[in-house]
Amino acid sequence: MSENQIKNSLFCFGLGFAAQALAKRMRSQGWTVSGTSRAIDKKDALEELSVFPFDGTHATEEIHNAISKATHLLVSIPPQPSGDVVLKNFSSQIAESKNLEWVGYISSTGVYGDTQGKWVDESSLLKPGTELNERRVEAENGWLSMMEESGCPVMIFRCAAIYGPGRNLLVSVKQGRARRIEKPGLVFSRIHVEDLAQTLEESLRNPKPGEIYNVSDR
Repeated sequence: MSENQIKNSLFCFGLGFAAQALAKRMRSQGWTVSGTSRAIDKKDALEELSVFPFDGTHATEEIHNAISKATHLLVSIPPQPSGDVVLKNFSSQIAESKNLEWVGYISSTGVYGDTQGKWVDESSLLKPGTELNERRVEAENGWLSMMEESGCPVMIFRCAAIYGPGRNLLVSVKQGRARRIEKPGLVFSRIHVEDLAQTLEESLRNPKPGEIYNVSDR
């Protein structure tokens, strides 16, 4: 592995929609990118990446080795009923890593709950209205606590609904998943996957540990 590769190695816990967009951007700039996926048969999208299976319970040696070489770490796996599976399985190694320059955790603007159409910013009170968003708040706190205890460079990204190619209203209508919602004053907030990837790239190039960002088109 060259010196440039050692300095620019991104590992993604959860190579889903958003992580793949970031992976594509960074690979085009010569970065080494690898990560985990439940479905290793996603060959078309992941064929150029080193992908390791991870079901949330087994911390394999391959993943441990990849983390040890990573300079940047993206976590997009949502918290499970048992908690954040990345923290549960890899927190010690991540906290002790000397190579990590940036750790990005993807959360959701859902942690603010129903604000009745009012605007929120990163300092707004968190009122998660669902069990999943309550777990997101717990996971955010877990990552920020790691940063405070170990100096791990953690940043939180609270994302609105992510859309993009293959994931938009027309696709939902075609697949019969679209729903009509009539609620006066309701405001939908979204972020295009490429805008999110650009935001993540800007952050990993200019890390500000401890920062929390709301990522939305509006």
